[in-house]
Amino acid sequence: MALQIYDQLLQFPLFLGMSRDDLSQVAAHTKFDFVKVEADKVLIGNDTACTSLCLLLTGTVCVETRSDDGSYTLTEQLTAPVILQPEALFGYCQRYTHTFRTMTAVSVLRLERREVFRLSEEFLIFRINLLNLLATQ
Repeated sequence: MALQIYDQLLQFPLFLGMSRDDLSQVAAHTKFDFVKVEADKVLIGNDTACTSLCLLLTGTVCVETRSDDGSYTLTEQLTAPVILQPEALFGYCQRYTHTFRTMTAVSVLRLERREVFRLSEEFLIFRINLLNLLATQ
């Protein structure tokens, strides 16, 4: 199980540059929440509070963004692996500003805010990767 988590974590930029020992420690001591959602379901709704990082492991989602006045909607397609709106976890607005609908069955790994804090305190490379990810958003 730890090896499978290890391989999945390597797909995401947050974990790049971490040593094998560090990743083994992360896989063994971090509380991950794995969720499977079938196709054509709302994964995350617009204006939902963001309390965890949502890492899309498998599948495809449709991202819907409505204009402020509601006169139009933009949609785009995201395919795993991707982190869904990471800036919402620590940003000025800690709510999702998009609706994420599943187009196919998806697997999601959720990492609670307190776990993100702990990982950034324990692993410098994770902290640097997190800052880089947030800065590019």
